[in-house]
Amino acid sequence: PHITGMYNIVSTRPDFTRVWTYSGFDPLDLPKPLVGVLHYFDGRATEEALVAIAEEEGIELDESLVRKLVDFRILLPTSPGTT
Repeated sequence: PHITGMYNIVSTRPDFTRVWTYSGFDPLDLPKPLVGVLHYFDGRATEEALVAIAEEEGIELDESLVRKLVDFRILLPTSPGTT
């Protein structure tokens, strides 16, 4: 399970939002639709969140994207050792 971590919005454009988390020198550009579904990561099982996003929002996220969001601390594991 994952929850949404803290991030700072640096700038927004029509198609993406630039954020930074652990370092202002390593920003990440997130597509606007992705930013809009981060709230689904509310502590429920990650697979459940991904299914809900696909069913309710029509957006399919793959595991490599989830891993990148964890690496950038956009998503945080709810328990130690969980990725």
